[in-house]
Amino acid sequence: PGSCFPPFADDRELLFTSWELLLETGCRVFFPSHGSVRTREQVSRELKKRK
Repeated sequence: PGSCFPPFADDRELLFTSWELLLETGCRVFFPSHGSVRTREQVSRELKKRK
């Protein structure tokens, strides 16, 4: 539900780099310290949409 894009992303390029590194790990589920659990498909889709 909803976007996994953080409401306060001061450095979008750094955020996108971090997401790319996370996706390279092969993990299927991500548990952020704030917000809901996200699947790799959700993160990948959001990255492609915003980058």
